[in-house]
Amino acid sequence: MKVKIGNYKHYFGPYQLAEVICFWTRNKYEKPDYVSKLGEWLAHGSIEPDVEHKPGDIYSLGGRDRKNTILSNFLLWIDDKRERTIKVKLDRWDTYSADNTRDLDDNAEARWEWVLNEMIFAFESKVSDGAWEDQFYTGEYGDIFVKQLADGNSELLPNNTLKIDREGLKRYQDRITNGFRLFGKYYESLWT
Repeated sequence: MKVKIGNYKHYFGPYQLAEVICFWTRNKYEKPDYVSKLGEWLAHGSIEPDVEHKPGDIYSLGGRDRKNTILSNFLLWIDDKRERTIKVKLDRWDTYSADNTRDLDDNAEARWEWVLNEMIFAFESKVSDGAWEDQFYTGEYGDIFVKQLADGNSELLPNNTLKIDREGLKRYQDRITNGFRLFGKYYESLWT
């Protein structure tokens, strides 16, 4: 069996485009401020002004209600179309011992199928990059507001209706963990 797995895909968006346009800043440890402002302009079509906040001010971190530009949407569309290259080649000599059978009880096949399904469930959940977690969140995650305090620190004031089913999330995660545990336990049995 030969498996070829390509490199991870790297996101290329408006901020990365700004770094390419400002190529002379590429090797600098800290990028000049105009590079991120160019990226913001490419992403949203405008630049948020820098505002000095006084103690007692409440302000939004912003960014949630800003529209994307056509360029930003186009780069997102391209990123959605790109996939990581994965090729698997099976040769005829990759299967062996197909003539060897064991004496098993009546439920052995059902138990083995359950173990395989739990492993498949764990791997499919892991490959989804955490998308399975969305089913345990309800409500909206609103803007985060910040209150400037007199001592110079800031306080976060959440403005959301987000609810999390922590018990369901834990049960789901426990099932994923069990699937990987079963994979480790029965790893050598997958080929025999």
